[in-house]
Amino acid sequence: MQIIFRGFEGLDHLKVFVMDCLESTVGKIDTNNQTTEVKVILGTTHHRHLGQPPEFLCETLLKTKRRTFFTKKIDQDFYASVKKCMKALSKNLINSNRSKREKHRSMDRHQSIYDFNMNSAEAS
Repeated sequence: MQIIFRGFEGLDHLKVFVMDCLESTVGKIDTNNQTTEVKVILGTTHHRHLGQPPEFLCETLLKTKRRTFFTKKIDQDFYASVKKCMKALSKNLINSNRSKREKHRSMDRHQSIYDFNMNSAEAS
């Protein structure tokens, strides 16, 4: 797991917050330890200018044995951008698992219908 800060200093309490968010969202979903690499990149979209608050950017790259997931979120609050990014990443993981399950289920249904039709044709 890598945490990279760009444009500002990554203090220890920020690193701990990012690791906690990652564990509380993605760690609950990845029960089979499919994750091989996690990279979190945190930065600002622009340097602080007079009258403009900085926007914090959170990018997450998660590699599993079969796929790679990428999310990117921007917010004016550092903590909100990290939470939004982790939530989006967990949604991507959940949706990919659901689509994979549904694909297998539909393949099983088609196979059972095919087998039924073949057995009916042989009986006739």
